[in-house]
Amino acid sequence: MLKSFKFIKAAEKFLDYLKDNNRIEKFKIRLSINQSVSVFISSDLIKDIERFQSELSVYSECPESKLLIEESLENSSVFTNFYSIEEAEIDYSHEFIGNQIDYGLRRSLATLFDNCSKNHIDSNVVTFYSYKGGVGRTTSLALTATYLARMGKKVFVIDCDFEAPGLINFFNTAQSESQKPGVIEYLNDIIFDNHTSLDNYVYEVDKNYSGIGKINLMPAGNILGEAEDLMNYIEGIARLDLQSNILVDTLNNLAAKINDTYKPDVILVDSRTGFNNIFGSLANISNTVISFLGDDVQNIPGTEYVTNLLANSNVNQCYVLSILTSGQTKRFNNFNSYISGNTSKEVKTLYLDRQPLLEFVGTPYEDIDDLNDFINGENGSARYQLLFEYVDSLFSLKEDIEYEENTDDLELSEIQEVNIVSATKSLNDGLNAEHTNDNVLTELKRHLPDLYAENIEYTDEYLNNRFFIRPCMEDFFIPEKTLLLGDKGTGKTAIYKALQEESIFELLIEKSQKKHQNYSVLNVTNYENDGFEVLGLDEKYIKNELFIKKFWIFYIWNAIVSRTNFESNLEQLIVNLSETNSIAHIVKIISDEISFQKIEEELELYNSSIRAKDSRLIITFDRLDNIVKPYLWNDIVSPLVKLCNKCPWGNIFPKLFLRRDLYERLGNLTNKSSFKPKIIDLEWQKNEIYSYFLKIVFTYAYDDFSNYLKEKLKGTLVNEIKKKLNKKGARNQLPLDTFLIQPIINAFFGESKPKRNGTISTAYDDLYRNIQSADSTVNLRPFLDLIKYAIEEQEKLDSERNYRKGAVLGLAYCTSRYVRKQAVINYLEDLWGEQGNELVRYFCQDLSNNRVHPKYKKGKLDERLFESLLQDIRQRHLDDSTVSATTINEFKQILIANKIITPYMVGSKTRYGYAYLYTNYFNII
Repeated sequence: MLKSFKFIKAAEKFLDYLKDNNRIEKFKIRLSINQSVSVFISSDLIKDIERFQSELSVYSECPESKLLIEESLENSSVFTNFYSIEEAEIDYSHEFIGNQIDYGLRRSLATLFDNCSKNHIDSNVVTFYSYKGGVGRTTSLALTATYLARMGKKVFVIDCDFEAPGLINFFNTAQSESQKPGVIEYLNDIIFDNHTSLDNYVYEVDKNYSGIGKINLMPAGNILGEAEDLMNYIEGIARLDLQSNILVDTLNNLAAKINDTYKPDVILVDSRTGFNNIFGSLANISNTVISFLGDDVQNIPGTEYVTNLLANSNVNQCYVLSILTSGQTKRFNNFNSYISGNTSKEVKTLYLDRQPLLEFVGTPYEDIDDLNDFINGENGSARYQLLFEYVDSLFSLKEDIEYEENTDDLELSEIQEVNIVSATKSLNDGLNAEHTNDNVLTELKRHLPDLYAENIEYTDEYLNNRFFIRPCMEDFFIPEKTLLLGDKGTGKTAIYKALQEESIFELLIEKSQKKHQNYSVLNVTNYENDGFEVLGLDEKYIKNELFIKKFWIFYIWNAIVSRTNFESNLEQLIVNLSETNSIAHIVKIISDEISFQKIEEELELYNSSIRAKDSRLIITFDRLDNIVKPYLWNDIVSPLVKLCNKCPWGNIFPKLFLRRDLYERLGNLTNKSSFKPKIIDLEWQKNEIYSYFLKIVFTYAYDDFSNYLKEKLKGTLVNEIKKKLNKKGARNQLPLDTFLIQPIINAFFGESKPKRNGTISTAYDDLYRNIQSADSTVNLRPFLDLIKYAIEEQEKLDSERNYRKGAVLGLAYCTSRYVRKQAVINYLEDLWGEQGNELVRYFCQDLSNNRVHPKYKKGKLDERLFESLLQDIRQRHLDDSTVSATTINEFKQILIANKIITPYMVGSKTRYGYAYLYTNYFNII
């Protein structure tokens, strides 16, 4: 114990003794911040130090206290003051105000000494705390945030580990290259300027992590930017009062601002380790504290501290023993006993086992597929799932109540469409199972969309029943996401066009929590009306990257001043892009330095005008291959990519919708891998493609399909499906959770069957395998064609073959050689019809029509044989100038970019394989 504290305790006992024996009337002991102790005594009997020592000499009740006081009276840090009773009441009454023991001002850790006593019921703050480092606290928080978001929750994450921040590492966010300030800067800035916007301090995590929900992240601060930023961050810490009780109000105000602006379901906070005022303050505003502890001697003080701090609070408590590699049951039992001995409250206890996979989370070696499986529980730890489910349960009851309250707000048609368990049982309707299945199939066939139709009419029926909201659509509103890449048929143009529809745009804005940011969208490449193409440019301009950059700046300015309500002072420079000589006009304007400078100044003026209104403009570029021929992309589109990735206008956000095959062929981009965080991948994920398919089924065949599912699946699962579909705003879309989608797909297409190697084959896996491109991605178009032709085959042949076996659509028909071959014809014709893909047509047709030697019809080809195949095809079509101008290596890269073939290594040798999607069309053995 501190010596000053020992003296105070001893003096208090002696003075209480004197008071009880009527030797003094009252006393006060005060400890100063410099460790000096002042003793104030009110008495008419003891008036000086000599009389005080005389009383002490006969004090026998506590010899230890007596000795300590005698020694301390010689200490220059102890001051004894004597007042008569009258003086203490009149002239020196201020010295006796308050408790008789005053330990004075604490320089720090003010919130650690008083148990939390506030009511936490309405708080949505969950604090993750650990007494020591290295127990997986931050990793567990990041994983929990991902899990909750994928369960549909809006999650806000705050990094309050100010001295060692690290949460930014755990989400591969596009903003990592344009570092934002965080908590420390915000708390300083809001004092200086109370109009400071919270948005500028918050990252938006992309949908690879958040799924159907939302994750926003407020970092501790900007520690990864320039050296000046780091010094500013440290200055910010130094200038904040992080030690006194005022910190409770500071953090509470921050949480209130977050709730008001972002309306999250839960706020997850990463706290500092050890004894610190930040955790003490967070404990005062939290709904729940999750403490990560070890079971070694070093963790004992931390365990006792946190249990004592929370002893009399309403805060939910969870204690996690982390991270165990052996002896898990015994160690966890001992941990439970220890926690029980330190708290009388009912608390949650868990333990986490060591997972090697998690060592890569937050590093460049992280594999998003492995992380997905871990979060979904497919290859993860059951112990982590218990942690995820515990945090989810804290707010699920509230969510259920809100769901019940919101049900009355749904239109009758919406309730009917999604209420899959309220339909009358098929037996009561007098329908047999086969009739029910046929009804589902009939509705599916009628409403299966034709995705090759370019001109979709966005009617109310289409928007309400068919439009599918993809997670990548919400990433569109992350400012730093500038490149939207996808193969033919992945929906680039569909997304672009949908954004022009006000109702869809408003819906996505709401789902992205961006209503307060006043976004609007302007299509820059107005290809429908002007037919503009970059033709006729001299070679000297094409090869001049600075000129091309100026060209795109002019192009953006021209679109803004001609298609918005911005009043330009340069109307004489506006070019009508539909005119045949528009390129010549643009070249003339760009070449005039004065004119171009005025254009740049006016763009800055426009940007300032919308910033003043707190508005933001998204400018979209779609079908750039219609404006710039593919062979010119390297010279003309590469500068546009660079310009957009480092956009000079803070409130203007360019978005490029690019064909992935053409983007992959761009060679004029330095360090292309650094652009990865800025890319939105438009390829369809496995569960996403199934969810789209099931949306059609649930929308148009809910009665019959519900009856079918109730016969095939457990009641608890059917109820869970109902809950997800009935949730307001679900729009008949299931979340992308394997535990929901996999059993429905398996039920729809038939039961599992054993393979020759003893493993079980399921429709969920087999269908996915049959529609994979060379890089294992999938495309929606051939999948829907596969379903269409499978339905036709089943209707034609099942009376004889009976491959359906009680399913809605038999898997055997979906995977037959004929159906698989037919499923890719339309897609391939569409693919090779794109500019720059002429060689794809020759390759596919020569293989399909058996114009090549049988030795090339093998699933795997070595490099020599594959190049021989390409040479054979090239030689056959040399009369086509496109073919004659293409080298074998370029031919190879075109096929790889279009995912027709894929290279892989066997030892030091390169091998080539055909995409499984096309093997039947190519007649591959």
